[in-house]
Amino acid sequence: SGVTIDNDNGIFYISDTSNCRILAYDLSFFSNSSTQPPLLYGQPNLTSVCNITNQVSYRKTIIDRASNLLWATDDYNNRVVAYPIISTTTNRAQSSFIPSVVLGQGSPSLPAMWTANVIWKPRGLAFSSDYNVLFVADSNRVLKFRAPFTNGQAAEGMLGYDSFSTDCSVAGRISSGSFDQAFGVHFEDYKNGSGRLYVLDAGNNRLLSGITNIN
Repeated sequence: SGVTIDNDNGIFYISDTSNCRILAYDLSFFSNSSTQPPLLYGQPNLTSVCNITNQVSYRKTIIDRASNLLWATDDYNNRVVAYPIISTTTNRAQSSFIPSVVLGQGSPSLPAMWTANVIWKPRGLAFSSDYNVLFVADSNRVLKFRAPFTNGQAAEGMLGYDSFSTDCSVAGRISSGSFDQAFGVHFEDYKNGSGRLYVLDAGNNRLLSGITNIN
């Protein structure tokens, strides 16, 4: 359901959502000159079938060049994960890379409590130009995280609700500051501590944008 191209390392990534995995191919694949099998994220091998023990749902991927990580949303397990970036010289026998960072609770169940550490149905990712700030389109809100990124890290900011303790699985009344299924996010960095944030508000059939401070 998504494609990310890493020109620096000569790799393109495909979010193969229905098969619970991300595939990584050499860019030479387009010229039919590559004989290398794709590298694999999310499953133990290329013939694995999704089941209750390995269910993931990767939809959006993005490159973090500052930390050499491939970030991906996993909306089934309510998390955002970061894997090591590969290169054309990576050992092709290596597969099922272990995430370097996991944000969110990592469970398909509703959380017992809503906190700044909780992620629910993430669908979009965007970085500031220096890769210090990560925006996550997360169900009916947008979360902001700041580097250094660590496992279980709490978001430092949020759009869409007044409090992290609010149940974000239920969309609020439509307004200029609310979202209903925030499916995508993009950040245009002005490189002066601010920038314009765009949010695809799918449930309300609109695209919202506004200036935001990232310092």
